[in-house]
Amino acid sequence: MPSSRQFTPANDDCVQFLRLEHTHNRNLSGEWTVREAGAADRPRWSSFIRDQPHATFYHQAGWGDIIQSTYGIEPWRILCERDGNIEAVVQLFRIRVPFVGTVIASDIYTSYGGIVSSSAAGAQKLMAGVADQAQDMRKKYVELKNQHEWQSSGWQTKSDYCTMRLSIEQGASHVWNKWDKRVRQSVRRAERSGISVEFGDHQLSEFYDIVARDKHRLGTPVHALQIFESIVETFPDQVFVLLARYKGKVVNAQLVTEFGGILDMHMGGMLFEYRKFKPRNLCIWKLLELAEERGYTHLDFGRSIWESNAFEFKRHLDAEPVPLSYQYFLGKANEVPRIDQNNPKFSLAIKAWQFMPHPLTRWLGPQLIRYIP
Repeated sequence: MPSSRQFTPANDDCVQFLRLEHTHNRNLSGEWTVREAGAADRPRWSSFIRDQPHATFYHQAGWGDIIQSTYGIEPWRILCERDGNIEAVVQLFRIRVPFVGTVIASDIYTSYGGIVSSSAAGAQKLMAGVADQAQDMRKKYVELKNQHEWQSSGWQTKSDYCTMRLSIEQGASHVWNKWDKRVRQSVRRAERSGISVEFGDHQLSEFYDIVARDKHRLGTPVHALQIFESIVETFPDQVFVLLARYKGKVVNAQLVTEFGGILDMHMGGMLFEYRKFKPRNLCIWKLLELAEERGYTHLDFGRSIWESNAFEFKRHLDAEPVPLSYQYFLGKANEVPRIDQNNPKFSLAIKAWQFMPHPLTRWLGPQLIRYIP
């Protein structure tokens, strides 16, 4: 695919600005270009996202490289420029979903990311260009897991999710004092039970075993071990493993990533039979202590459905919801897709997966997950 291919935005209608103060007075004149980023653009891409407060670990070009090397899904990095300066970027992936068709999705295998833009005008131009290409290629739909509901013609928004984020700017002790008495007691109970917590980057096999077993219990496919190995290899200064042990046995595990002062706990699992010891709560407390020591500002617990059990658990840890806006451009699709565990259509598949032998799920999971956007 030529790296110099340019996109023509679908229209040049007046830009509808979002509730972002720094975009309100921007001059909209200038030459706008939406195009695919090439290898020469990588340093500029990295510099741009580093300066954007809503960029995430998964906006890095290296994340797309990991997806390609693990699952053979080529990243499609699109940028919007005004007078040669980057205004917005998005990292997309084209996935052939059996019995559905080819879809285009941002941030596959992650909770959110989508478009990173320094202006609402840049986001609109970028979305218009992506929509044009989706129509030309007759794709099923485009999914952008945005943190903002950017305004652009022809896009629909699903607002079922939020991410839960805990501020640690005032220190770990401040968070401890705000926690409910029951949360503090659960941390002390875990310590009295003999749970120990350790950090590092060399325990991936133990981490993976916990994640694979937890995914099996939940009825969802697990990633290949290779993807976690590649994350640690590609981002050695931004990733570490957190393990909780009970009598030497790992009972809780997290792969923690860092970007822009935020620690991200999106990837992890727990042995369900050890939940009574509350190892996860102790892990969170130890992570808060580490975060304060290293100067991080927030801890992100990951995506939740509004008012769900997971949502309430995180609220009890004093995390605040940050709304997510999943935006869709429907090409050949008739409605916004629902590819998640809460869709009743997948209930039988989930139950079947839970009854499979565990070794089979570890082998089959990575074969299937490449087809799930």
